[in-house]
Amino acid sequence: MPFDLAPIRSLPLPDPVKETAIANLNRWLEDDEFAGYRPQLEDLAEREEWSLLVDSFYQDLPFGTGGQRGSVGIGTNRFNPSTLAGSIQGHVEYLKHQKEEKGWGELSVVLAFDVRQFNDSKGQYNADIPNPVLGLRSRDFSRSAAEIYTANGVKVWMLPEEEELVLATPELSFLIRNLGAQGGLNISASHNPPDDNGAKIYNYTGGQEVPPNDETMVKLVEQVDEVKQMDFEEAKTSGLIAWVTPGHRQAYIDAILACSLQPEKRDATVVFSPLHGAGKSCAARAMEAAGFNVIRVEEQWANDGDFPTVPGHVANPEEPPAMVLGAQKAKAAGADIFMATDPDADRMGAIAPDSEGNWHFLDGNQIGTILTYYILSTKKEQGALPSRPLVISTEVTTSILGRISAAFGARNINDLLVGFKYIGDILKQIDETGGWEGNAFEIDDYVFGTEESHGYLVTHAIRDKDSAGACLLLAELAAHCKAEGSTVIDYLNNIYSEFGFTRNLLISVGLAGAEGKDIMQRMLNSYRENTPAKIGDYDVKEMLDLQDPEVRFGPIKSKTDRASRNVLVFYMQDGKKGVIRPSGTEPKTKIYFEATGQPGDGQTLEELKASIDASLREFAQVFAEEMLYRADITPDTPGVKVSGIEALDKKLKFAEFMEE
Repeated sequence: MPFDLAPIRSLPLPDPVKETAIANLNRWLEDDEFAGYRPQLEDLAEREEWSLLVDSFYQDLPFGTGGQRGSVGIGTNRFNPSTLAGSIQGHVEYLKHQKEEKGWGELSVVLAFDVRQFNDSKGQYNADIPNPVLGLRSRDFSRSAAEIYTANGVKVWMLPEEEELVLATPELSFLIRNLGAQGGLNISASHNPPDDNGAKIYNYTGGQEVPPNDETMVKLVEQVDEVKQMDFEEAKTSGLIAWVTPGHRQAYIDAILACSLQPEKRDATVVFSPLHGAGKSCAARAMEAAGFNVIRVEEQWANDGDFPTVPGHVANPEEPPAMVLGAQKAKAAGADIFMATDPDADRMGAIAPDSEGNWHFLDGNQIGTILTYYILSTKKEQGALPSRPLVISTEVTTSILGRISAAFGARNINDLLVGFKYIGDILKQIDETGGWEGNAFEIDDYVFGTEESHGYLVTHAIRDKDSAGACLLLAELAAHCKAEGSTVIDYLNNIYSEFGFTRNLLISVGLAGAEGKDIMQRMLNSYRENTPAKIGDYDVKEMLDLQDPEVRFGPIKSKTDRASRNVLVFYMQDGKKGVIRPSGTEPKTKIYFEATGQPGDGQTLEELKASIDASLREFAQVFAEEMLYRADITPDTPGVKVSGIEALDKKLKFAEFMEE
């Protein structure tokens, strides 16, 4: 049934957006390759779901800071076997390109997948007609990728076919290095909602590519006009598929256990939840192997991509609702700490009690602060600090890390773009060149890496964020504090007393659909064209445009570099900070805020916290309103969702929230 395209052209969108969507729609309607999708597309047209169709086709699903990720569905801007196939064939071409440069022999990749399955929870498609994407699991996408790699002569390392097995992101990063592979792929959408999925592509170091190398890969993906593919059963008999063994996975656990700082400190009760994901195979296994008393949250132990026991079905340990069930069990058990990991187990979150038995949510910056101080102070006491200790963090991660690092003679590289791949890239540069930006480092100088979104890395044997090492050391610290008659919360407050209290706050401005991308860019361009001297009653000291070649990173290296550097940093006269950054993987703009201070005469730490929190809330509110105003929208504009301050309240009052 032909489309009547007039309704699409009448939508209030830029003409290029509409015309690209129409062209892509026509291709999917006319090409036999996409015949299986046609019934659903025709049904959407009959139901006049024009905005959904445009959003599904106005662009190719892009690569962001975490790779290719988005809603599973039908269209060029959806994750499905067709969009994945082009990415995998492009990755093959990129591996061949690198093979010539580096003189590699046989090419091999490691494949991983999480627990997801597409069930169309939003009910966007017609359940009464065929739908090729309905029911697709991460495992299924992984098999499809294996068929493409092997058809191109690339050896694949992957999990055996037992249904219960999944492989965590940090295990994948480790195995790439351990098996001597040239790349890797994880089919995962991390902590996104259940109907999302994605392809996280890794390089030979176990990290993800940064500009301009990622741009080279993107261009090769764009140039793909034919995908080679063989049947999976044929691939197995070809000798190009090898299975990841229990021994391979044990090597990862051994690498994590080697990071222990105080192996004698094991007297801590830890409640742990994988939130239905892969964390039980890495974080829980490492803590159990180390000798901790780990109490499992049994309701959340089984693999389940619908995340049925997690409020809102969003298994993100950055968010208080996801942590309530485990925290309640930890409180009932009299535990010393509760920890949880997201579905692909690269992130972790924690809840801990204070000396009075009140339970507190620890945000990503606080966990990073605790681990930075614990690692540096313990290594110093043991005489194990390297000569040039190195702590690495990103632009939007708490500034207290710099003050802690300086106290121990460590260098804190703290101005990186958002994305853990930039931390991994510094390790790559140190490995291959013996330094970074003219500074000499050895790889063993690396002490710790962290980003505010609950990502931590305690060993250079892995090149992406890793929940297991962070969980192990945080459990160890809980045991250390218990032995001294204190708590992890006391430990954090002591750090604040010494180095100043620092509060970080993240606000997200959700902008749905194809319209959102245009609005996001209008926001940032407005600041570039008319930099404010004041935001509300707050004086702007300086605004940095990270796309400006004179500011920090030099000339733009590639389109992907330009996108990653689409960041504005505001330093205020009173010491506050605000950073605007459109997300690379989600339809939202993120604004990161920070305020810090030392207790004044007669002022307690708790009074300082309350004062800074109130001031930062006010600043964040004014900042967000001014930003929306520049895009000619308000929080009440359809499709706009502003969130963040209420999440901070839930974190600050978690003891009350978990009782509701």
